[in-house]
Amino acid sequence: MSIVKGLSFAAVCTFLITYGGAALADDQAAPGGGPPPAGEGGEHLRLPVSVTERGITNPALILSPVLDLGIVRAQLPNGLGGNISATGLVMDLGAGFSITDDFGVRATPLALAIPISPSGSPQYGGASFGATYRFVKGDFELGGAADVMINTPSGASAGVSVSPSIPMRAHLGKVAALDIVPQVNITAGEGLKSAVAGMGIPVRFLYDVVEPVFHVGAQTGFLINDFSDAGHTIGIPLGFLAGYAVPGPNGPIVDIDAAFTWPELFVPGAPAGVNAVEAGLFVVGLEATGYLYL
Repeated sequence: MSIVKGLSFAAVCTFLITYGGAALADDQAAPGGGPPPAGEGGEHLRLPVSVTERGITNPALILSPVLDLGIVRAQLPNGLGGNISATGLVMDLGAGFSITDDFGVRATPLALAIPISPSGSPQYGGASFGATYRFVKGDFELGGAADVMINTPSGASAGVSVSPSIPMRAHLGKVAALDIVPQVNITAGEGLKSAVAGMGIPVRFLYDVVEPVFHVGAQTGFLINDFSDAGHTIGIPLGFLAGYAVPGPNGPIVDIDAAFTWPELFVPGAPAGVNAVEAGLFVVGLEATGYLYL
């Protein structure tokens, strides 16, 4: 479950205003992999229905197609006393596959941006792929992950982004979970004179309101978009989410999740012309994740 993924202020602005944008980055901590509980009829589920009982990897041989849709709205200062307004639709289509209980891979071959206002042609953002390995399991889970995105936006120079991370999940009983995913982001190409490195520490809390099918949550974190200008590129996101897991005989059949996120609501070191509270940039997202038990 990715839930409106790791968008940065700079990435969204480029996405909408320059060429329509780059694809949303894959979430580092895909759900799955917790111990299978007994089902209502006495059978054992291969994957817990409740998202809070799942781990940072899925049990072996589960294929998870993902459709991720988002409406990105930006109304930002242009530095000349006015605002730049833009609205766009972003769409990711990909899948994850768990090779073992502790190791899974993922790919997003299709990432599109469709400018709505001002209108424009659909733009292809590039493909991404990644993997997660779980080292520690139990009430506290720890893993290592890496994602690579080949940025090939239409009408712009190509580049590559690499994001190693350390996904962690703490199970707070059966009904709650806390995710923390420290990560480093390195981008090269795309017309940059040199590589740009930054970091992010997304934090997400999930709670089952109606166990095991309906959950809500909140997400925040801390990010630095560019270490070379760290004081001006700090951001603090804030988001809220809700989701429903459709149960089946082996576990969930599909997760449907909706979220509202300010990718950088607070910009503590905002330079002149940029608001320290950036409520004008937000994302409304909807994601569907299916589960095929092979």
